[in-house]
Amino acid sequence: MKKLYTTFLVLGLLMAAPGAMFAQSSPGSLYVGYAKYDDQLWEYDGVMLNKDSKVGCAILITKDMIAPYAGGTIKGMRVGWGTTQMTGEYEGFVRNDFNGEDLSTGKATVKYSYSDSNPGWNTMTMTDYVIPDDVEQLVVGFTTNVKSGVYAIPTIYPHYTKNSCYLWVDGDNDEEGNPLWVDRNEYGILPILLIVEDTQGTFGLVPVLTTFTPNGLVTAGEPSDCLMRLKNAGSQTIRSIEVTSRQGEQTYSEKVNLSSPIAAGKTSGTFLVPLTCFESGDLELSITKVNDKELKKPVTKTVNMLAVPKEVAEKYSRRPLMEYYESENNYRSARYYDEYITPLLEPVRNDITFVCQHLDDQFMTGDDDATMLALQLCDNDSSRVSIPAMTVDRAMNTGNILVQMSSTTNPMFDVLVDPTYFNLMLDAAKDVPTFASVEAKGNAEATGIAIEVNGEVAEGVLPEGEKPRLTVYLMEHDVFSDSQMFWTEKEKEEHIGEYTHVNVIREILANGVELPATGTYSWDTTVDDPDPMWNTENLYVVAFVHRDGQKGGKYMHVFNSTEGNLSISDGINTLENASAASAVYDLSGRKLETRNQQLETLPKGIYIVNGKKFVVK
Repeated sequence: MKKLYTTFLVLGLLMAAPGAMFAQSSPGSLYVGYAKYDDQLWEYDGVMLNKDSKVGCAILITKDMIAPYAGGTIKGMRVGWGTTQMTGEYEGFVRNDFNGEDLSTGKATVKYSYSDSNPGWNTMTMTDYVIPDDVEQLVVGFTTNVKSGVYAIPTIYPHYTKNSCYLWVDGDNDEEGNPLWVDRNEYGILPILLIVEDTQGTFGLVPVLTTFTPNGLVTAGEPSDCLMRLKNAGSQTIRSIEVTSRQGEQTYSEKVNLSSPIAAGKTSGTFLVPLTCFESGDLELSITKVNDKELKKPVTKTVNMLAVPKEVAEKYSRRPLMEYYESENNYRSARYYDEYITPLLEPVRNDITFVCQHLDDQFMTGDDDATMLALQLCDNDSSRVSIPAMTVDRAMNTGNILVQMSSTTNPMFDVLVDPTYFNLMLDAAKDVPTFASVEAKGNAEATGIAIEVNGEVAEGVLPEGEKPRLTVYLMEHDVFSDSQMFWTEKEKEEHIGEYTHVNVIREILANGVELPATGTYSWDTTVDDPDPMWNTENLYVVAFVHRDGQKGGKYMHVFNSTEGNLSISDGINTLENASAASAVYDLSGRKLETRNQQLETLPKGIYIVNGKKFVVK
């Protein structure tokens, strides 16, 4: 494909998680596609060619999107045009594949007018086509002639939505001479909606799951909460649903009466439904009835779950991992910690593992590991990463989302949550079961800092072929800094950049090391030549066992965590025991100007005096 396209938007900063918008109603019609009926179309925002050419634009409507409307009749297409400089001539088509036979066709003159209620949207009448029961997919689009340098074809946020933007330019053909359609979803969603009418009265009740969020780690066989949001893509009001959990031959069904009925074409608020997971692995959750009527084609979603047998969970105690994402370059970080976290942390500090993840400042690790972690938790959607933020066990559960719903009417359902809801997030973690233990300890010796981690993983919880992972941090508490940004000028004057961080990660010793699938495990390492700027007496170890995250950012659950103290062996002496010496060395062997009599003037850390290691407290 020739590189003929460019977009007005900076695509790299507008990544979004893949997803699809489904059918939505307006009087007499249903609209099927990835765009929304009333999406705003902007002039000078979309696809532009660098030469005059004929171009094709299409979306691929998948089976799960179109199958509910089998028996309905295609009547038209709602399409977008992106410039006031000229009108366009669209030739529409509906096909089974990109270069297949036309099933439905149409023509329309399209325009962009600011006097319209939805500028840029146009309706194209199509020849009737009844959607068959065995429909697998539909390719819906149009061809048109576009002038060079004109943003005639608009695109819509979010970008990177699969199947939402296929483009072809005249002259670009495959080896067999057929038009070469290329997936350009990085440009955004094409404004194409298929108009379908229920001419046979076959889809009056069509619920569509737009949000489906269970707790990924639950007690086997016991009902748990699942957050759901429904779009009513049918023509009748939805007042109740039956929800069925299924794994193999095991099922659990329960009727849910909706406190707020969902009118045709509307989307519900978020509500809780029961879900029961019988064993670890994929679970199907289906809407099997609507308004007490059984659906011929139940709406089904599949999610990967971990189920811990009750007798296994009772063997282990669990310590949640709470992480605070901050930066010295972020003026809110210090205030949020002092005002929201500090008063809530003190009474529960001995019951949780608390880690501060520093992004893009002097305390960050590696190549800004914490930023990469935050991105991974948001499935690499940079637009959803903001700090300060909190995570609990690196997992999203219904408690987290209920917290988000209380702060915004349109939550993003992310693992990262606003830190002002620390206590609610902690409450959500208390009932999560576990099947793994972890213990850690360390010892500062003359040869370095020795770290040892041990634990056990119960059998029969992780799916076959999956192994738990171990991450270990060397931490330091009460770390002084003189470079923290503050909110107001008054605060800046009071603090002069000075701030004591509750903890920082000094070194990532293990980052997702693979552990045995079951049974006991042991891991150890030695930190040679510790940084002399570290205060040895404030060092400790954090270790946690977790899921590998290969299924996405919502599947990084921490199963258990621990904090281990660091003991100081006899090979390291305190300043009070220092004898006279001619020189002081740091751990890298560099000779310092300071004599041992002035050792207390050095920063906190470990130094060598007369061949022995000494601690400056």
